[in-house]
Amino acid sequence: MQTFLQDLRYGMRQLLRSPGFTAVAVLSLALGIGATTAFFSLVDAVLLKMLPVRKPEDLALFKWASREINFNHGGTTLPERTTGLTVGTSFSVPAIKHLRVETRSLSDLFAFAPYGNLNVSVDGQAEIASGQFVSGNFHTALGVRPALGRLFNDDDDRAAANPVTVISYRYWLRRFGLDPAVLGKSVQIKGVPFTIIGATPAGFYAGMEVGSAPDFTFPLAFSPRIYASDESYAGMTQAWIWWVQLMGRRKPGVSLEQVRTDLEAIFQQSAVAGWEAISL
Repeated sequence: MQTFLQDLRYGMRQLLRSPGFTAVAVLSLALGIGATTAFFSLVDAVLLKMLPVRKPEDLALFKWASREINFNHGGTTLPERTTGLTVGTSFSVPAIKHLRVETRSLSDLFAFAPYGNLNVSVDGQAEIASGQFVSGNFHTALGVRPALGRLFNDDDDRAAANPVTVISYRYWLRRFGLDPAVLGKSVQIKGVPFTIIGATPAGFYAGMEVGSAPDFTFPLAFSPRIYASDESYAGMTQAWIWWVQLMGRRKPGVSLEQVRTDLEAIFQQSAVAGWEAISL
């Protein structure tokens, strides 16, 4: 978010240079905590890299805005000069579940969050790799097919599930030479054993960013175990920690205005719940 404006300008330049870019709708949820009603606006054309997924034009990326400067806890925020609002793209894990269950305008809603560098041990050899967390419906909602094995489902995204991970095609090529025997291999991620169940297809930028292809992807449910050694991230599943990004897929024939109407009150409730959790 600190470089949002620079990234936006970069994206616009890339659009002019390459046909591999498209406009993806961004839903901007704005509210004043303590106000009787929330207000909600849409940003028409924020340019993102064309996602190699099913019908990317139906996807909507979420961000929020608030009058309360200290409203967001956990995610990075950016002041918006024209409105005076504080803008962010991070949401809490409980908000994901709430919005996903209550929405009537989206066929699915999913979450993702980059981790950065990880301490990994593969075949007894230590190395540094990149990672990200995603909700269990991440791949199916995007319409991504595996290059090897299988990708995540909702059953994988449970605290009681076996720890599994999906690797990127690029990492599969670089580290294992595209050997299919990688399926079922156990790797140590920050001391936690994860089993490789599949690989994403070539060209799939799982991090939703230009050139971003995290080596390892994990279900959100295992974020507390990965972050266990970092006290600043205690309570990753709490309503007052906002750290994941949200994207939704509109149902056929549903307009952005209908999505706005559908999600306005739902988001207000989730936001207030997070605020009240901080105040307790």
